[in-house]
Amino acid sequence: ISSDLDKYYLANIMLESVSLSVSEEEQNMQVFVTLANALKYICYDKINPFLVTLKFCVSLLDYIGYNFSFGKCSCCGLNYTNKVYLNLDSGEFVCFSCKNDNSVFIPNQVFSCIKIAKNTDFERLNSVRISDEISRESIKVVCKNLEYRLYKKIRSVKFI
Repeated sequence: ISSDLDKYYLANIMLESVSLSVSEEEQNMQVFVTLANALKYICYDKINPFLVTLKFCVSLLDYIGYNFSFGKCSCCGLNYTNKVYLNLDSGEFVCFSCKNDNSVFIPNQVFSCIKIAKNTDFERLNSVRISDEISRESIKVVCKNLEYRLYKKIRSVKFI
């Protein structure tokens, strides 16, 4: 992992995210196994490391109790029309009408990338074709949400 700078920083994001979200006394076998597998995929498999990191971060949010809903606005329940926002207060996707001052615009490609990562098993990520730039932006969005949930900064994100 350390021979490739991108892989190194992506692995750091995963390790730092776990360090911030799981206390030392807490044993969470599901997080540990997912982290070990994600690091293995980055190191040994021919799977896009950006997608692996994105999948891991989305899975980590699920494990700590924050699940993304992609079908409809989490506030009003209507289908999304053109623009999607991430409400950082609630950690959920909302429509234009329901956004507030603490909501960030999510480009459609980033929204789709996060959705694909959430709904695709790690082993099948090698069949997904998404640019590194979109994957990178998706990781930043998910990590920003994670930071708001944990009230802690993930410093490694600034290096990708």
